[in-house]
Amino acid sequence: MGDTTPQRTDEAPEAPVPDVAAIEKRIQVLTESTRRERDRAAARTDGIQTRATVLIGAAGIVGGIQGGRIDLSAPWAVASVVLFALTALTGLVLLWPLRVLVVSNQTYFDEMMDYHPVDLQEALLRNELNAVHHTQRRLTFRSWTLIIGFALLAAAWGASLMAMIETSLNPPADPPIQVEIVNGTE
Repeated sequence: MGDTTPQRTDEAPEAPVPDVAAIEKRIQVLTESTRRERDRAAARTDGIQTRATVLIGAAGIVGGIQGGRIDLSAPWAVASVVLFALTALTGLVLLWPLRVLVVSNQTYFDEMMDYHPVDLQEALLRNELNAVHHTQRRLTFRSWTLIIGFALLAAAWGASLMAMIETSLNPPADPPIQVEIVNGTE
C-alpha cells in the first residue's frame, strides 16, 4: 500500500470565487442605509436651523425689551446686553451653510470609467460613508453650539432680570428740581 501522509505542495490554496451578486446586494443595502442616514442628517440640519432662527428672534425681542427697560450704567445691564448679542451671534453661526462633501459624477466618470461595476459601487459607497461621517461630526458640533446658544439666552435673561432688580432696589438719583420764583413786577 502507498503512503497516506498528506503531500505538501508549494501551490497556494485556491481562493474561493466571490459571489458577485451577493457582494452587489450587500453594497446596495449599505448604500440605501447610508442614504437614509444622510436624509436623517438633512432633517436634523433643518431642525437646528429652525431652532437657530428662534434663538436669534428670542435674543432680539427679549434683548430689545429688556435693554430698553434697564439702566445701562449697571454692570448687570451691560452683561445682559453682551450676552444677548452673543446669543444672536451664536444663532447666526448656526445658520451658516453646512459644507457637504460631494464628489461629482464627472469625477467618477473621469476616474472610474474602467472600474468593474462592483468596484464602482464600492467607490460610491465609500464616498457616501465619508460624507455621512463628515456631516455627523458637523451636526454634533452644531448641536452643542445650539445648546450653548440657549444657555447664553438663559444667562442673558437672568442678567437682565438682575439688572432690573438692581435698578428697582437702587433707583437712579434724579437731580434736584430747581424752581425759580419770579416777581410779577416789571
